[in-house]
Amino acid sequence: MIVFDLGGVLAEPDHKELDTAQLLGVEVEALIGPYWAHRQAYDEGSGNLEYWTRVGAALGVEVSPELADRLGTADSDAWARIRPSARQILADLHAAGVPTAILSNAPVDMYEAIDRAEWRDLVGPLFVSGVLGVAKPELEIFAHVARTLDLDPGDLWFIDDKLLNVHGAIASGWHAHHWTSDDDTRAWLEAIGALPRS
Repeated sequence: MIVFDLGGVLAEPDHKELDTAQLLGVEVEALIGPYWAHRQAYDEGSGNLEYWTRVGAALGVEVSPELADRLGTADSDAWARIRPSARQILADLHAAGVPTAILSNAPVDMYEAIDRAEWRDLVGPLFVSGVLGVAKPELEIFAHVARTLDLDPGDLWFIDDKLLNVHGAIASGWHAHHWTSDDDTRAWLEAIGALPRS
């Protein structure tokens, strides 16, 4: 089974912070620092209100529970928009009958965002760190995925843009590839026999 990371590997949407910046009433440039400063806890399962309240406080913006949920939905929907070239890779694997999955460090809302994405039918199981309460590169998350899929670690082939996560997968007995581009990913998938050589 081929397991893809989401952010960076399939999705790196332009202006991904634009919708949330507009909801907060701030410039995108002002949002980026606070947006990433508290991200790890959010990706490990902290709620929308906790995360967006911290972001808002750094920006001098009060965040209500309703606004926090709107921000969570907008943020996850932005990250669920994947590149056309990445979508084509998923479509080609799907057409070839190669099973795939997603393993993403992302907040809880990302699970539903992926589940309603137009490309959802091209991939199999979804594993989102915020739902699981543990994030890559912890070995626990890789072990959980293997158990859930009922696969030996050696039957899992993983693609991630962060070397720490690639190393975590390898330490867990998976095969893993460091993403640098969609063309490079396609070449790797061809080399391991997942896709026919072009």
